[in-house]
Amino acid sequence: LLKWWLRVQNLECFVMTMRDDATEAFCAARNDGLPDPSKWELVPPPGEGWFLGSVHKSKDGPACYWFRTITTA
Repeated sequence: LLKWWLRVQNLECFVMTMRDDATEAFCAARNDGLPDPSKWELVPPPGEGWFLGSVHKSKDGPACYWFRTITTA
């Protein structure tokens, strides 16, 4: 469903997890219980035009979805 929606909206998606992007904050939070995404400093992926689509829980801890419009050169 996501692939279809991205195609219809002419968007590409980049997914990052707190576990992979903010390892130190993720591990420190795990020692106290569940990871706290408010400690995660979100930085867009390389390139222009990314906007934040979602930050939510996943099986791997907090996850962030970035989107940007697909441009044809």
